[in-house]
Amino acid sequence: MSHSQNQTNVWYFGENAGISFENQTPTSLNNGNINTLEGCSTFSDANGNLFFYTDGVTLWNKEHQIMQYSNGSNATDLLGNPSSTQSALTIPHPTNNSLFYLFTIGDLTNNNGLNVYTIDSIKNNGLGEVVSGPINLSINENYRNNWSERLTAVQTSNCNSFWLVSQSGNTFISYKIDENGLNTNPITSSTSYTPESKSGYLKISPDGTKLAIADAQHYEDNYGVVLFDFNDETGKVSENGELISTKIEDGTPYGIEFSKTSNKLYVSTYSYFRNSTTDPITSTYKLFQFDVLSSNVKESKETIYTNNNGFRGALQLASNGKIYASITKAYLNGGVEYLSVIDNPDENAQEVLFTKDAVYLNGNKATQGLPPFIQSFFSSTTILDDATEEIINNEPQTYFLDENHILRSGTIETNTTYIWKKDGEIIGNEATLNISEGIYGSGLYELEVVLSSCKKVTASVTISFLEKTIIIYENCDTDENVTDGITTFHLQTKREALARNINDYTVTFFEKNDTSFSNPLPNEYRNEESPIEHEIIAKITNNTTNQENLETLKLQVLPTVIEDFSILYTIEEDLNANEVNPQFSLGSGDANIDFTIKIEQIKNLYSLYNLDIELYKTFSDAKNEVNEITQTSENNYFTDNSEVFVKLNYNGLNCENSIGKFKITVLKLPEPLGIETPLSLCSKENNTLLLDANTDILNDTYKWYLNNELIENATDPSYIPSEAGTYKVITYRNYPQLNQQVAGFNTFIVENSQNIKITSLKYNNDENNITVIVEESDDYEYSLDNINFYNSYGNSFTFNNVENGLHTVYVKRINGCINTVSQEISVFKVQNFITPNNDGINDTWKVDISKNPNYSNVYITIFDRFGKILKTLKNDEWDGTFNGQDLPPKTYWYTLKLEDVNGNFTETKGSISLIRN
Repeated sequence: MSHSQNQTNVWYFGENAGISFENQTPTSLNNGNINTLEGCSTFSDANGNLFFYTDGVTLWNKEHQIMQYSNGSNATDLLGNPSSTQSALTIPHPTNNSLFYLFTIGDLTNNNGLNVYTIDSIKNNGLGEVVSGPINLSINENYRNNWSERLTAVQTSNCNSFWLVSQSGNTFISYKIDENGLNTNPITSSTSYTPESKSGYLKISPDGTKLAIADAQHYEDNYGVVLFDFNDETGKVSENGELISTKIEDGTPYGIEFSKTSNKLYVSTYSYFRNSTTDPITSTYKLFQFDVLSSNVKESKETIYTNNNGFRGALQLASNGKIYASITKAYLNGGVEYLSVIDNPDENAQEVLFTKDAVYLNGNKATQGLPPFIQSFFSSTTILDDATEEIINNEPQTYFLDENHILRSGTIETNTTYIWKKDGEIIGNEATLNISEGIYGSGLYELEVVLSSCKKVTASVTISFLEKTIIIYENCDTDENVTDGITTFHLQTKREALARNINDYTVTFFEKNDTSFSNPLPNEYRNEESPIEHEIIAKITNNTTNQENLETLKLQVLPTVIEDFSILYTIEEDLNANEVNPQFSLGSGDANIDFTIKIEQIKNLYSLYNLDIELYKTFSDAKNEVNEITQTSENNYFTDNSEVFVKLNYNGLNCENSIGKFKITVLKLPEPLGIETPLSLCSKENNTLLLDANTDILNDTYKWYLNNELIENATDPSYIPSEAGTYKVITYRNYPQLNQQVAGFNTFIVENSQNIKITSLKYNNDENNITVIVEESDDYEYSLDNINFYNSYGNSFTFNNVENGLHTVYVKRINGCINTVSQEISVFKVQNFITPNNDGINDTWKVDISKNPNYSNVYITIFDRFGKILKTLKNDEWDGTFNGQDLPPKTYWYTLKLEDVNGNFTETKGSISLIRN
């Protein structure tokens, strides 16, 4: 059984639209007679020549004439329907290259179920003839009435037959086509998913392992796209599919397609159908990608494209590995004059290139459908340029005859057969093909790989070989950057040399990879893409004969300095070096430099020449010979990564007065860590203080001093002090660039830690908070009842919204010592008003301790503003009277003493407002 991707090269669809993939890039066809809203089918021979096409009702032959039945009548009554999603699909006989099976499906309103016709392409002088059919394959009336508009096909696992798969209700029906023809006894697979709609696409992955349906229903939110497993050996579909997209989440699905590797699944959806352009509700078209290899396919969803005025449309994989999309307008007669394209569907979503309106249909229109094919025809490999590792089969390639090129299969496995063809003729049977010097000439190169599993994958590329004549154009690199190998070439100065003896000519320049010659280069051309040496193409047109010739112009940049001079290394200065009793080293970030040695080094590089060397801080200064740097100067300060431009005046080179440069690297002084503020030393049992001077430079070494005395064996980046004093750490660093050791230092002041003393602990009844004050300011953590600690610098902290009860306040110093004190305080929130109006609410004032087990008694004394005692209470309440007489409404004062269960007293003072209405 021999089949190829070329059988998918021609598409007819929509309103007289058509495209051809003969040269991998789609070109529009204007000779089709088809006019269909959705369904269509096209089929070609192994060389890509059209056999026939149909809308599901009318069948046209390769001459675009209506094909006939064997009885002479026209094939205009096939039982498909132009309004059926996949109204027709063609499968070739596996062993008889002249026989084809055309399967058709009706639409929702005219459901004829699944039917098949047999076409003999040899009949009628090679124009083809329908020799049998229709044969109804719908099993029974119940199946037929529920038959969907879905068809798909794939090669079987043994590679010598095909599966035709359709759907009725919750059942998938698989028909096998093998060497005996169509087996009318199907394989059925009942599933747990019953589609709500009969429309929407059905596709099997090219590798035959997955099957996906788009349930294009409009009313149920939790129906959508379902992904099943498919067994290409048995034709069975898995019982339980995975619902990966729903209408409520993503819109109503319609188009479905897998990438060539079967690793990615694309789904197109829409949100609404507009009856006319005046309908105020718009429809949104969306295109999604799913990662089929993901452990959670649903969650792998990524949005590729959104169109707020788009309706439903098909997605169809092509022989060039791209997926084409029909994005119709969201109203009747919404055909469009373009197809959109996913250029690299196997990439992850972030890398996917989607182009809207990529293919113009020459005024014809795409509608909702595109022709489906046998999915395994798209199983593919790649063709790589062996030297560059680049995939080259996506676009036509242009090589030159004097170049060496080897093509390599992108699929390399054991027990694999490789077949290379050039224009249909076998030229190789290895994983690689040597095409150096155009040995096989220009044409279509095809690769067919037959795997050990008998699966066949293919790829093809069109290669053109050109004669290569090289003219060299040398130019000095004298622009603003004279070492980058990039300069401006005046291309027009080489036109006469390229035209040779032609009197009337036109010369246009192009990049070598611009094989379509669509982007001419400017006359003032900079070789940004390829410094030093770069080749471009000159197309010379003889204006008298219109004959064109291609030549190569090699652009060579002659650097005015062969390469950058070596880096000059130095050490930054220490800003504290001249301070009295400095506490640490502080790098300046710059250095004063003597250039005497550097100038001698440069002269030694050009010992054959009598050089005059001048140094400048900028290229402009060097070019204009201003602001020269002297070899030694107290003002020669330079920062790290500075550049010094070297002007070389010499004779004998193609480019005179060369300007080079070198960089200055200012190396850092070692700056060990230190802390300017004094550190507290804890008691021996609680000492956790660590002096950390680590520079995080692996090979740095350290010495520690206490009060200027060397501490023996203290050579680690950190040190644990055992006594108070001044600790100094010196860090040494070896710089091989300088062949010397440099040092930097820092200081730690360590003092003995002081105990914490709480000087005030008060409760504010009106604010309901506790404020604690300690003797010294420091970094402390404060906690109420040892639950959560809160950091505060200073000597006070306030706890807000404190609940009634006996509380313990903790204060902990956080300077590295475990140093904590605590003190108890009693809190009891007291009501601050009374309204004795006999309404049962706040008629009396009482401090109720009955619900607090921490307290045994409460003693209260009430005063007026003159200090007169009005009432003395013990565990009792006050009704706002004095000696039985109502007191006037005003503010009164009280003293409250709480006695806890341990006999301790807590005194609180406050005021209470007496309010009478």
